[in-house]
Amino acid sequence: MPRILIVDDDPAPLRELGGYLLESQIAQGGAATIYLARAKADGRQLALKVIHLDGTTPADTLGRFIQEHELLERLRHPNIVAI
Repeated sequence: MPRILIVDDDPAPLRELGGYLLESQIAQGGAATIYLARAKADGRQLALKVIHLDGTTPADTLGRFIQEHELLERLRHPNIVAI
C-alpha cells in the first residue's frame, strides 16, 4: 500500500513534505505533480507523486492512484524503477 499524505495546498512552495525534502519538480499534469525528493530518514533519493485533490478532481482519483501503485509494484525489470 502506498504511503499517502493529504495536504491542503500545492506543495510547490514548500521545501519539505512529510518526511521528504523536495529538491525539484520533475513533471506536472492535470492530476498530479512529480517531484525529485530525498527521504529525511535515510537520504534515499526518490520520485514523489503528489495528487491534486481539489473541487474539480474526480472523486475516484485517489482510488485510481492506489490501483496504479498496486499494478506498478508488481513490475520487475532492470529498466524500470522499483516502487
